[in-house]
Amino acid sequence: MSDSRYESEAQTRRRRIDPKLSSQGWNVCEHVPNGLLFGVSGLAVTEWPTENGPADYALLSDGAVIGVVEAKKLTIGPQNVLTQAARYSQGVRESQAMYGEGHRVPFLYSTNGEQVFFQDVRDPLNPSRKVKTFHTLGALREKLSRDEAALAAKLSQMSFAPGSVRPYQEEAILAVEKAIQNRTRQMMVV
Repeated sequence: MSDSRYESEAQTRRRRIDPKLSSQGWNVCEHVPNGLLFGVSGLAVTEWPTENGPADYALLSDGAVIGVVEAKKLTIGPQNVLTQAARYSQGVRESQAMYGEGHRVPFLYSTNGEQVFFQDVRDPLNPSRKVKTFHTLGALREKLSRDEAALAAKLSQMSFAPGSVRPYQEEAILAVEKAIQNRTRQMMVV
């Protein structure tokens, strides 16, 4: 049995990260220069070239890169390396999309095979956070289809019918709605 302290990044990727991606439906494959990827979905392509160096993994949906994964060896904590994934996101040549701070890819991950951190960079209110594992292709597509601003606008236009709630209930509901709009992930209502 090998000591994980001496596990290289390549070993971590092969032993820990590739299986996590595969378990979520991503087909891990090597980057092939000039490979035809038009319309291809569900690939986690390794060593994806960007203007800022190769991304460890690029997640593809319909031939477009929708996610970048920065991998680290097991002994390095991934919580502070989303900035590397962000740099690769800014350098993806194939994407014409633009998100906040020059990102061309909306979803960022960093992992050491044990911990996975995620950030949706389409809105500056979206914080980075630890997730149990990678999202499936379907989950990322659903995230892409969701218009948070439109949902927030719709929510703010809703009103209470006179006498339908007590004043303290209305206050609590409005506070929860505001927290949702501010991307608060945990709330307690008593």
